[in-house]
Order: sequence, then C-alpha cells, then structure tokens
Amino acid sequence: MAGTIARLPVTLALVLCVTCCSFASCSSKKHDQSTCMGAHSLYSQAQLSGNFEQLFFMIDGDVSAKKELAFTLANIHEINRLIDKLPIVMQADLKNSLKSESDNSLLAAQSQVELFGLIVGKGDTVATSVGLSFQNRFKSCAETAPGSGRYVATSLDGSKIHFVRRSDGLLYVIPSADVLRALNRAYIASQKALDGAKEAIKESSKGPSR
Repeated sequence: MAGTIARLPVTLALVLCVTCCSFASCSSKKHDQSTCMGAHSLYSQAQLSGNFEQLFFMIDGDVSAKKELAFTLANIHEINRLIDKLPIVMQADLKNSLKSESDNSLLAAQSQVELFGLIVGKGDTVATSVGLSFQNRFKSCAETAPGSGRYVATSLDGSKIHFVRRSDGLLYVIPSADVLRALNRAYIASQKALDGAKEAIKESSKGPSR
C-alpha cells in the first residue's frame, strides 16, 4: 500500500507530462489555410492566444468593416494631432467617446492590427483554459452551396465560423455580426469625434463674440 502511494506522484507527473506534450504538439503544428479544418484550427488558436495579427489577417479583405478600419485609424491619428488644441473638458469627453466595449482607449492604436485588437479584444484577458480549447476543436465543415466557395465550420461546442475561398486558394473568415457591429461602431464614433473636434477648434479660433 505504501509503495503504491509513493508511486502516485510519479505516475501523475508522467500523465501530466504526456498531456502537456500532446497539447504542445498540437499547438506547434502548421495548419493549412487552404483547407476548412486547417483554417478553423488557425483561427481558433489565434482566438485562444489573443493573436490579433493572425485574426486580422484571416478576415476576408472584401468585408466592408475591415476596409473601414483604415479610415477609423486615419481619424484617430488626426484626432490625436488635434486633441491638445481642445478645451480640457472636451478632451475628456472625446476620449470617453472613443473607447471599446471592454473600455480600451482607441486613441492608443498605432496600426490597423492594434486598433482591431483594441476594438474586439477583451481587455488584458486571454483565453487559455484547456476546457475552452476543447470547445474550439474542429468537428465538421460543409460548403453552403456546391461551388460557392463559402463554408461553415462547426466546433465541438456547436459554434460556427464562416469562411470564403479567395483567388489565392486560401480560406478567409467572414466575421460574426457582433464583430462587424463593433468595427462599424468604432468607425462612426471616430468620425463623429473628429468632426466635433474640428468644429470646436473652428469655433475657438473665431475668438469671443462682440
């Protein structure tokens, strides 16, 4: 009995080692973005690790919300250039209007990838739990219509990722409605903030009315 108990820690260590090696092996595999299973694995792993550069790259370039991101970033750069010319109170209001749902300040973004991460990210939280990784495991994939080049990949937990095949042969993600709304809200907010900043500076340059 004593010998059995003494061997338990060693046995447990071996099990943990094998499990960890298994997950490390899975995470180190190179997945093929030209296949539905490979694209699903790439996108799911990027979600789990918080790799916004990979997530951004995999979004279909024809998605209007992705195109708008360039304009959102340009607006933010212009706002940052003008912000010191505004009254202190307006500076605070403007900064509050340019925050994501997770309270990230969009004014900190220096690139489209960084801006994308601030908009759709969950603050500093990165999902890494084993349970969540199992929920994102690939289950099946189906083309929505023969020859359409559009696919729906289903995970073990029932969640779905929509893909479209482009001329380079790779599959790209059609973002969820929530992500599209978040990107569009950021664009609208940045445009309103920039218009407001320009108007305030214009009014202040007129000087006091006589």
